Amino acid sequence: MKPRPSQIILRARRLLKPGTVLDIGVGNGDNALYLGEKGFSVIGIDHNEKLINDLINRAKELGVADQVKVETADVLKYAFGKYENIICNFVLHFLPVEQFKATLDKIKAATVPGGINVISVFTKEGLLYDANVKGYWLEKGELSGFYADWEIIHYEEATGYTRELDDDGYPKYQLSAHIIARKSL
Repeated sequence: MKPRPSQIILRARRLLKPGTVLDIGVGNGDNALYLGEKGFSVIGIDHNEKLINDLINRAKELGVADQVKVETADVLKYAFGKYENIICNFVLHFLPVEQFKATLDKIKAATVPGGINVISVFTKEGLLYDANVKGYWLEKGELSGFYADWEIIHYEEATGYTRELDDDGYPKYQLSAHIIARKSL
C-alpha cells in the first residue's frame, strides 16, 4: 500500500535538510516510508512492536528497506544522536507533563545546526481534551513559543477530525498545532 504522509510532511519535504530523518512515534510509517521513497535515510522509533514489525514488512514491499530503519523504543529512554531532521507527529501530548518540555529540549538539542524539526501535537481546544486526560496538551499558541529561538518557517493551528468517535459515531474534532522550524547555524 502506497504511503499516505501527513499534510505537514508534504509541506516540509522540500525544506528538509539532506541526510537523516528521525521519526519519533513512527506509527504505521506513512511519513517514514514517503520520505524514504524521496531519498532520505529514516530512523523510525515507536514503543509498539507490532507497528514496527508491520512497518518493516511495508518497507520491504515498497523497496525502501535500506532507507527506512525502525526500532522499538520508548522516546523517554531513547539515546538521541544527531540528526539533520526530526519529525514527531501527534506523540508529545501523550508524555507525562514533566517529560514534555524535557523531551522537546532533547529533540531540539539532537538537531544539527541548520536542521529541521516538524512537530504536530494536539492542543486543549476540542472534544478529545478534558481536565482528566493524561499527558501534556498545549494551550493555543504555545508550540511556537517553544521554538522562539529557531527560525519558524511554518506555523499553523488547525481543527481537524480525529480517529476517535463521539457517542453518535461521528469523528471528534480537535485543534492541532503544527510547526516547521529550522535550527540556527
